[in-house]
Formats: sequence, structure tokens, C-alpha cells
Amino acid sequence: MRLVASLTSLALLSTGCLSRRASTITMGVGALTMVGGRLYASTIEDPPERDHTWGGLSESESTLLLFGALGLFVIGVGGVNYIAAVLEEPAPPAAPTVHPSASGVSPEVASRRNSLDRMAARAFAAARAGDCVSANAVSRDIAALDQTYYQANVAGDTAIAACVAR
Repeated sequence: MRLVASLTSLALLSTGCLSRRASTITMGVGALTMVGGRLYASTIEDPPERDHTWGGLSESESTLLLFGALGLFVIGVGGVNYIAAVLEEPAPPAAPTVHPSASGVSPEVASRRNSLDRMAARAFAAARAGDCVSANAVSRDIAALDQTYYQANVAGDTAIAACVAR
């Protein structure tokens, strides 16, 4: 009984912290209180003649009801604090948007770069899959479109170099 009281007081103390973790722990302690109460109530031996001491309930029934109510209360407090913690969290920062004009790159150059990046990804995938015919063809297309990009991004790749050497 002292253990359950200690766990419950710990759970209620942790509710002062508005965090998801503390609230989840609080709800878990509430569930453990209910399970512990059920286990404790199962060890109580009621006399054969039912002594209706507390509202017409036997000692084990009243213990079970008490622990169940206490556990539900602690779970409810944890749930309310969890919702409050979620509502208190700041929104994640929005991803910065870079406009081509702000970065000094025109939309045409950015589009061409994206196209070259996609072509290079196809060449790398083909080379790693052992499809050197496709890898060499795409690599030649990249070199024909932009030799500087080819030298900086494609020519140094080991899989592409192995395909070119074949």
C-alpha cells in the first residue's frame, strides 16, 4: 500500500512538468496503480459471510474500486497534462525558402542544375547496378551539356570511372 501511495505521489508531482514524457510516465503510473490494486485485492480473503462495511462492498471489492478510481484519476491527470504539453510546444520552424533571385541564380540555371542532378543520379544508379552501357550514355550526355558539372560531380565517382574504363 505504501508503494502505491509513493508511486501515486511521484506521478502527481511529475504532473507539474508540462512535458510529454512526464505526462506519459504519469499515465503509466496510473495504469500500474490499477493493476497493482487488482493484484492486491486478489490477495484479500473476504470472510464467507459478506461484511458489507463500505457501501455494501466487501473489503476486496472496495479496495479494487479505490485503486481503480485512483488509477483512472492519475491517468486522467496525465492525459490532460499531455494535451497541455502538446499545445504548449512551439511550432516547428518553417523551412527557409530561397528564391532563385535571392541566391543569385536565375530560374533557368536552377532548372538546368536540377536536370543535371537527376541525370547524374540515374548515371550513378546505373553504374552501381552494373549497367555500364546506360551509365556511360548518361555520363556522355551530362558532359555534352555541361563539362564543368561533369568534371566536378560525375567524373570522380568510382562506379562511373569503372564503367568508363570498360
